[in-house]
Amino acid sequence: YQDREPALLERGGEMRWVSLISSALDDGRFELFYQPIVEVAAVRAESFPSRVECLLRMISVDGARISPSEFFPAAERYSLAQRLDRWVVRHACEWFAENKNLLRDLEMVSLNLSGASLSDQVVLGDLAKEVARFGIPLDQLCFEITETSAITNLNVAIGFMNDMRSKGCRFALDDFGSGLSSFGYLRSLPIDLLKIDGSFIRDIATDAIDRAMVKSINEVGHVMGKKTVAEFVESEAIFERIAGLGVDYAQGYHFGEPQPLDTLSTFR
Repeated sequence: YQDREPALLERGGEMRWVSLISSALDDGRFELFYQPIVEVAAVRAESFPSRVECLLRMISVDGARISPSEFFPAAERYSLAQRLDRWVVRHACEWFAENKNLLRDLEMVSLNLSGASLSDQVVLGDLAKEVARFGIPLDQLCFEITETSAITNLNVAIGFMNDMRSKGCRFALDDFGSGLSSFGYLRSLPIDLLKIDGSFIRDIATDAIDRAMVKSINEVGHVMGKKTVAEFVESEAIFERIAGLGVDYAQGYHFGEPQPLDTLSTFR
């Protein structure tokens, strides 16, 4: 006999998430948040952000907001990630189409794409049509992908990325450095930005190894003509370190926690 209860509980928990995600999609209980991405060389307190990343939150039946870290693993395992990606792209494009005055002042809006969508030509085609339907300028749009999602079906991913980039869209490689093969795939993927994994940023003010890793990633990115973004910038000390290393952009609680997208207008 072997105690498999932890694995069974985990699988049972994921199945419960499937039901909750499906009902939330049917009931419209999702919400878009945003977090600023600031240019390191031009930080201005309380200024309208030049770039934002749109983030998804699920609303429980009792009104609590739930982070994707809790429900997205189950969505990916049980083929709900494509539905969530469609929801995010459709509602983000619709919101910015209705708030063109805010969109005009933004340099870039970032949206996340899952591996399931990035390897599905039908879904990718539908997402491209959705962006076109709402008239969102492609040169203001950036899709964030992870290395693992891109390599699921590398040819399909690269084809979509090349097509969208030819029309002005940009791509960011998220959580860069978390995979052992990151630098190898960096040569293959047509991306514009490297988002340095937050695990290297959190302790950069005190950890020499993390500083060396960030320095290496930043230098390789620049040599390849990519802009770099530091995630999880949560203090002035961290910000000073990444600024000293020449990182281009920063994102994290030091510049603002994720807020409902509707509150973006309060910068006015």
